[in-house]
Amino acid sequence: MSLTYQLAISPAQTEAYLSRGLDHVCGFTVDAAAAASITRVADLIELLNCGMPGSPFSPDRPIDILHVPNNPFIQTRLAVGPLHTEAFLGGVVEFAPFDGSGIARAGDVETPLLWMEPTRLTAGSRLWRFHPDSAKPELLGIYHGIAWGWESTATGDFTACIPSQVLGPVAHRPWADLPAEVELDDAGETPAAVTLVSPTEPTQEEGFTQLPNGLWAKRIAYHDDLDLHENQLLGRVQGIPVRAIRALRDGDDVVLQVASLLIDSPLAAAAGFQRYTQGINTLVLPVAKLEDQTTRQARPKQWDVSKRPAVTNQSQRERTNDDIQALLTDIFALISYTAPTGWQALRLTVQMVEKRVHYSARAELAPAPAPAGTVEGDARRTDDGADRSGAAQTAPPSARTVPVRLLPTAIMNYAGQIKALAYREGEGAPFSLTFEFTSQGRSKLSLNKTKEPAWAAQVPAETWRADFAAFPRDGEHTPHWLRARMADDTTPPL
Repeated sequence: MSLTYQLAISPAQTEAYLSRGLDHVCGFTVDAAAAASITRVADLIELLNCGMPGSPFSPDRPIDILHVPNNPFIQTRLAVGPLHTEAFLGGVVEFAPFDGSGIARAGDVETPLLWMEPTRLTAGSRLWRFHPDSAKPELLGIYHGIAWGWESTATGDFTACIPSQVLGPVAHRPWADLPAEVELDDAGETPAAVTLVSPTEPTQEEGFTQLPNGLWAKRIAYHDDLDLHENQLLGRVQGIPVRAIRALRDGDDVVLQVASLLIDSPLAAAAGFQRYTQGINTLVLPVAKLEDQTTRQARPKQWDVSKRPAVTNQSQRERTNDDIQALLTDIFALISYTAPTGWQALRLTVQMVEKRVHYSARAELAPAPAPAGTVEGDARRTDDGADRSGAAQTAPPSARTVPVRLLPTAIMNYAGQIKALAYREGEGAPFSLTFEFTSQGRSKLSLNKTKEPAWAAQVPAETWRADFAAFPRDGEHTPHWLRARMADDTTPPL
């Protein structure tokens, strides 16, 4: 028997499911069977890490819980922090009460806490409501797939939305890829039938029937030419890798709702994303604003999910926090994931004093292409047809440098770990660290243990003293500027 995922659903999401037929799901999740004994609202909030500031959940109000049967397009990872040995690509950075352990706890239950990438709902998903004064939940709705959508148990009404083209399986037709609901054979091992769904009546193919919800559907037997796959639209926003969830109509324009694939809520908030649910931050933007657009197709290795593990994506190597070179590898991976397109080198300086972090980063980009007609070697002169054989030529255009204002939070976690590893008794730890990376993978680390760092004046004396207590120095290795900073109680707090 395959597993079922359990997620907490906000009131706004419930309204979107039952009133508008929303067809996707994402965020923190657990194995529903492992959490079956948890029925108190307060415990459900604790289990699914729903108690962050501004949360729509409260112990004295009902909480809605979604059960989603596994399907081969669901992708999950263990929800662990950057320094966890099983973290990859920076792990998960989320606001408290998230602790980065990868364990969901409530009552007498401990079970892995997972992060689910945005995905289409599985037919048979059920939405439950748990009340503070009852251990028995109320069934609110059942999802019947993209053709019929959600059935409200209160009214018996069915509501479906136009299926997303970039979440969930599509079937190839000679004239288009259409969203598809896949039915497996009795053994649950291979596709047996497919229901094709279109928002308008297809003129290129007969046999479609208009449903009461306005969608057009056609059920056919499965065959290999259908080439069932998922179309994924990827890109970046302010350097943050994102995946499109769906296209939306905004007047005469088409906009995209995208979700950050870097699970870093502080970074997403700084970039203007909005919290969608636990571990998920989204943004709506014009299609043209999605940078570095790429598409890829995902196909299941097998359709039978009866033995599919709850965690589908795992790091290929176990992380370590005890080796500086390994931490540099972690930082380089994140730099490569988020650096500006065409970067050739990047220099990052980080000042870390207790828990106060300041940083500056600049990336070196490849030279801009010369305008059409420009004489090679001289970026200032266009070709006027004159013969200048033997004339002196200026150097080719130099590389450009641009500031990098947003960096993944995990980089600062790894820099802090390097600072701790670089500590030497008596000599102390570095005041600042400078990282230099090339896109080919070369790295250089410089540690400043003596000079006053650039942002020293922005750190209060008490913070300097706390850092000194954590990384003590003897008199010989305590610079005069540091003594003055620790004694200066007039430094204004940030």
